[in-house]
Amino acid sequence: MRITAQLIDAIIGKHLWAERYDRPLKEIFTVQDEITFKILESLHIKITGDDLTRSCARGTDNIDAYLKVLQARENIYRQNIEGNAMARKLSEEAIALAPNYSTAYCTIAFTHMLDVFYGGSKSPKKSIEKAFLLTKKSLSLESSCVLPYVTLSLGYLLTRQHAKAIAACEEAIHLDPNDAFAYSMLSLVLTYSGKPEEAIEAIEKGLRLNPKPPAYAFLYQGFAYYHRGMYEEALSALKKAVNLSPNAIDIRLRVASCYSSLGREDEARAEVAAILKLNPRLSLGYLAKMYPYKNKADLDRVINSLRKAGLK
Repeated sequence: MRITAQLIDAIIGKHLWAERYDRPLKEIFTVQDEITFKILESLHIKITGDDLTRSCARGTDNIDAYLKVLQARENIYRQNIEGNAMARKLSEEAIALAPNYSTAYCTIAFTHMLDVFYGGSKSPKKSIEKAFLLTKKSLSLESSCVLPYVTLSLGYLLTRQHAKAIAACEEAIHLDPNDAFAYSMLSLVLTYSGKPEEAIEAIEKGLRLNPKPPAYAFLYQGFAYYHRGMYEEALSALKKAVNLSPNAIDIRLRVASCYSSLGREDEARAEVAAILKLNPRLSLGYLAKMYPYKNKADLDRVINSLRKAGLK
């Protein structure tokens, strides 16, 4: 990312620090990146490989809107209902500051879809409808950006349009072959589509591209391993995800499934008890309707494992 004049003004105007950058002119872009990282660190924003170099800066030169979207992404990475709600609030504030900010619309769309995954939506159908409208708005403002296509892929997945979901991820990768997030989402879609071998290949490429992967990357890796029958490998990946995001419901559900499938029933039940503290309303009936598996046998494996772990 290259900082704008407005970002430089923010550095000077907000007096975030006082340092000298005496470097040769040929190192100016390196210095700019160092300064940008220092700004974000001073605001307690954690950066992963796809945060700074991908979609967040597209569509605006408003520094405050941009920082709100970065903070929104950080909250999304918490992978729980509370973080999701905060991400939506911050993105809405970003739109108030920059009404044509494509990435902000896309981020709100993503939160509506995640509400369905986390069990936080009162009407999954309405949440998905809102998400599609916001994604279309984002695409109308910026059609060459990866994030709207990745978000569109999640929408197609939730509506069981698996081929379209895969195609949307492939379009995102076509736009940027080095986008770790796109490969991660492709892995998720492929696993739900009954293609765990291809999913493992996709997520491993995503992990190579992102030196600081967030929790969802390890979740998707564990998810793919699980449906390949590699339960120990799945559990190892999922534990990394839990360490990064301990209150993420979907991660804990997958951990419970792993423990159950490995015959470690006490640990599986402990996971379910922790999940129900995070969302007491969560039920097998909801998950059976929400999980967008293409193949019923894959869904049945997960539901049966969670039933064995004590979820009702």
